[in-house]
Amino acid sequence: MVGLATVFGAGGGTSSYEEVENSDLIVLWGSNARAAHPIFFHHVLRALERGAKLVVVDPRRTESAAFGDLWLGIDVGTDIALSNTIAREIIASDLQDQAFVANATENFEEYAESVEGWTLERGEEVTGVPADVIREVAHTYAQADRAQICWTLGITEHHTAVDNVLALINLGLLTGHVGKYGSGLNPLRGQNNVQGGGDMGAIPNKLPGFQDIVEDPEARARFESSWGRPIMPQYGWHLTDMFHAMERGELTAIYCIGENPVSSEADATHATPLLENLDTLIVQDIVMTKTAEIADVILPASNAAFESEGTVTNSERRVQRVRKALEPPGQAKDDILIIAQLARRLGHDWGELTAFDAWEELRSLSPMHANMSWALIEERSGVQWPCNDEFPDGAQFLHARLWAFDDRARQGRKAPFSVVVDDPPVDLLSEEYPIRLTTGRRLDSFNTGVQTAGYTSPLRRPESVEVSAADAEALGVVEGERVRVSSRRGEVEAPVHISSALRRGLAFMTLHFPDEVETNRLTIEAADPKSGTAEFKATAIRIDKLRAGVA
Repeated sequence: MVGLATVFGAGGGTSSYEEVENSDLIVLWGSNARAAHPIFFHHVLRALERGAKLVVVDPRRTESAAFGDLWLGIDVGTDIALSNTIAREIIASDLQDQAFVANATENFEEYAESVEGWTLERGEEVTGVPADVIREVAHTYAQADRAQICWTLGITEHHTAVDNVLALINLGLLTGHVGKYGSGLNPLRGQNNVQGGGDMGAIPNKLPGFQDIVEDPEARARFESSWGRPIMPQYGWHLTDMFHAMERGELTAIYCIGENPVSSEADATHATPLLENLDTLIVQDIVMTKTAEIADVILPASNAAFESEGTVTNSERRVQRVRKALEPPGQAKDDILIIAQLARRLGHDWGELTAFDAWEELRSLSPMHANMSWALIEERSGVQWPCNDEFPDGAQFLHARLWAFDDRARQGRKAPFSVVVDDPPVDLLSEEYPIRLTTGRRLDSFNTGVQTAGYTSPLRRPESVEVSAADAEALGVVEGERVRVSSRRGEVEAPVHISSALRRGLAFMTLHFPDEVETNRLTIEAADPKSGTAEFKATAIRIDKLRAGVA
């Protein structure tokens, strides 16, 4: 969200799923959508049936890459290098959209100078992608009538997360593939309603509607008037900042809603004791997570998908209604009811608060939601923001204003190019730790497994460390053999799975089965300073045989 908000002012994907189906070129960059976003991938498949081309940029030859016309097997952590090389080739070949660059963007000269040294040969040397393949992608993307770049955690779970996103946005600006039907820049949200959480202000520098808490005093004044309380014009902590504050003793109480950091936080051997040593840990959740097990207070919540009223916002900015089908079991209560009751006990009676009341308050304070009544959401089975006087029925795609070259008032702020610098992973490979571990998801499971591990699936196999056939041979291990996997932070034991998706020197694990293998004992807490996202995708490990042999 930070990268898109920095360039365009709003942290949402620029296109709709329908446009993906009607694009000529789709670039999945750091996204194994076939496994991690299977519903979205159906839209990609419809585009392929129409004749669209698919380019997949991923260190692994993933399930998504199997459908692609081109697979760029990039070395982990070299996304900026690849983007800069593509950009340099586009500029050197005079393929940029000159009218769009001249009239809708800023800082082009500085950006062009910054990528000048990224020749195809240098790009190949740094990224591992052949120069002729980089050239083909650059020319294909620049010359496509309609092109989409879609990304997810493979881009954002790095210490250069925001810069990685800015690097992809640069390509869209360079070619004019934004602000018009069929072309766009789209983050695929990793979990249900991630977009909605950001829209509602669940990020430390924005009020609901992506209104800056420091730089937008008028917005701050509206919220102060509505809430009857002053709002400090300073940014809060993101998740990584919170853990640093726990270390300093500045953060002593946590109210954790629907999050399982004991299992999901990087460098678990460091993060878990910090949570255990808090003065107060309150967990509000629908299941007994590992985080709930160490909590001082547990508040049993309802399942938002079946037992609550409200809204959810997906990756195409579409707000949809959620309707209660069941009553929460036992002592479980709706999240809003729990929060309202806590407020009452703290001396603030909000009355009989409902999801509808909360939504109406949002509409009064967030301009991009102003005209989005529940009746309109019901009528249209979902509405894409912004939905206001300018877009009374919602907006299918964003930033068309940038093309209003002759109307500066309508065009508004131009989109700036960003100078981004290649910066390798923090956890360096060495003789002791020679293998690069990257993490991700499988189709049959979700996140830390609290909602999926209890179900069986014919697709599922136990957690493993996936390695290439070449590495398995070099290590002297066979399929199913248990090994020790170590990093500079900790170690785990796991069975080996030999995967044709991996190249020599690259391993893969998931976070889905922490009861079997605590993968996050290995990962590094190095994080992006702008977003706070940890570098889950780039851990240096070693793999050693165990005397136990084959499992």
